[in-house]
Amino acid sequence: MTHERRTPLDYEMRELKMVWTAPAYIGTEQAHLEEAERQQVAQDAENAARQRKREASQRRLEARPAQICELTRSAGRGNGSRR
Repeated sequence: MTHERRTPLDYEMRELKMVWTAPAYIGTEQAHLEEAERQQVAQDAENAARQRKREASQRRLEARPAQICELTRSAGRGNGSRR
């Protein structure tokens, strides 16, 4: 049975557009490729969530000096009024 190749070859050889595969292996190959795609999608989603978390943490760290300056200014005003 012929079908289109969905994965690259692991070795150098002229790739054929259509390859012959025994019918018994087509279902197994299809299931394997679908599972690999599902795993890749899950991994991509996990990586994206990790990246968003990292960026949010970075934004919080970048905002801290501004918060510290504001607290310092507030404390300075408070100390001046007590004298």
